Amino acid sequence: MFRWIVTFCLLAFPAFAQDVKLDAKNCFRALPSLISGLNELWQQPNFAQYIQVCPIIRTPTSPIALTVLILRLDQMYADNFPMPDTFKIPNPELLNNHGKWIGSLPEEFPTDGPGELQVTFTDWQNDFPHKIELFQAGKSALAPHPAPPMTWKDNRFVWPY
Repeated sequence: MFRWIVTFCLLAFPAFAQDVKLDAKNCFRALPSLISGLNELWQQPNFAQYIQVCPIIRTPTSPIALTVLILRLDQMYADNFPMPDTFKIPNPELLNNHGKWIGSLPEEFPTDGPGELQVTFTDWQNDFPHKIELFQAGKSALAPHPAPPMTWKDNRFVWPY
């Protein structure tokens, strides 16, 4: 089933570049079969309609390098989704082309707050990124600034903190 999702992504989102930016416009609703295998943070009531997958593809002829699983908080806020005090937000997860976990982004994407996390996949080797550059932009209390990048190490992406 996951390979079908990968094939669909390849055909549906042909925006390619040397460095690939994560863009919520290129994401689509996750299939129930994927959602059912996620941990309890993703299984909270009424989350399913806000869980999306975002394929990361370098070129039109490249396979999907990885998929980012996100919770569309921006859409939840726009829909006035009830968020109790005990509400826990899962960070975006990085999945390989077999659906296996290979890391998590350090904060939500996309956000609906004053700041905006920009995520760029770089240092491509054999159609797979070995670095994820993070940049906090927007109107947050801090000036726009880069965060330490995530790097590919021991078959997963790691963040230095």
